[in-house]
Amino acid sequence: MEKFENLIAKSCRLMDKVAGLCVAGTVFLIVINVLMRTIFNRPFLGTYEYVGFSTTLIVGFSLAYCAIMEGHVTVDLLTNQLPNGVRDVVVSLAEVVSFSFVTIVTWQLVKYAGNIQLTGEVSPTTEVPLYPFIYLVALGFLALSLVVLGKTVKYIRKVVEI
Repeated sequence: MEKFENLIAKSCRLMDKVAGLCVAGTVFLIVINVLMRTIFNRPFLGTYEYVGFSTTLIVGFSLAYCAIMEGHVTVDLLTNQLPNGVRDVVVSLAEVVSFSFVTIVTWQLVKYAGNIQLTGEVSPTTEVPLYPFIYLVALGFLALSLVVLGKTVKYIRKVVEI
């Protein structure tokens, strides 16, 4: 299990670095667009769409690493009041629900990307195909589901030990 978790963690770190590069690229693109618009009165064509594509990658590729770092907001007001054994059971159930939800989202994103690919939908200005970005977001959600699976297994093992 530890090798699996290390592989997932390395993959998620790499995806997070790609997301960071997308943030830097987005900032660069926006600055260039503002300068071109101001100085030459000619904005960079498709900036709005490219920023949107980049944002999808930023969000999709950073979710899993954020989960590894436990950077997501959790509401534990109720679970903190419970005895340790009961709390572990409740958290285990919540993790199972989270894993199920994220896995369903991943599957639906893959199906949606396939449909968009079949219809040939592209962005309006630059005519960039949309489906690769949806597949990449699905990849990010797949990584998130694997992270949540790892956490779920840890909590279930903790409950079984009790």
